[in-house]
Amino acid sequence: MFHALSDETRLRMLRLLIEEKTLCVCEVMDALRISQTRASRNLTMLCAAGLLRGTRQGRWMYYSPARDPGLRPLFALVRRRVPRVAVRERMKCEER
Repeated sequence: MFHALSDETRLRMLRLLIEEKTLCVCEVMDALRISQTRASRNLTMLCAAGLLRGTRQGRWMYYSPARDPGLRPLFALVRRRVPRVAVRERMKCEER
């Protein structure tokens, strides 16, 4: 878990998902202005650390914060310490 939190991009992703609740990979890519490969690799690492959960809906993967109540203090700390990332315009992945 500490390794997953040691990267600025992953911290920004986590903060984004804590705020937005659920996003697809393309929305994360757009908000952070990163490639699909980089987004997917970092989201997978956050899932493996137990911080996020991913669900497939058709062709698209959607990510949201893990529901473990033990993570609430960590999520609160991320909210306080990591600058907010704004989601630009919300669009369905099919429209991209």
